[in-house]
Amino acid sequence: MAFLLLAPTVLSFLIFSAHLFRAGALIFIPPLIFSLALLAVRRPWVARFFQLLLVGIAFLWILQALLTAGSRIADGQPWVRMAVILTGVAVFALISALLFEARPLRRRYPRRSLM
Repeated sequence: MAFLLLAPTVLSFLIFSAHLFRAGALIFIPPLIFSLALLAVRRPWVARFFQLLLVGIAFLWILQALLTAGSRIADGQPWVRMAVILTGVAVFALISALLFEARPLRRRYPRRSLM
């Protein structure tokens, strides 16, 4: 069950890596892909690390949507479909981050108790 809950995280990383590849930011792709190996480590910080990265990825998708929409509007090109797609990808990344709060993943990456 945990594997199914981690699949959206892996997919979000792969989609973002493809975006980086298209943008020519090749230097960021290997660390992003290799960080997926951390999903095998059963420590509380792993869940927080991936949640933080996924929220950051969602922010970058929204930023990309705003920049591209502005450019397309200025050029008189259609922009709504692009904005919907990029917003959907951002929402998918945010949902991937929220899945770390699901019970199977909380058991896999247990939080430290204060007591």
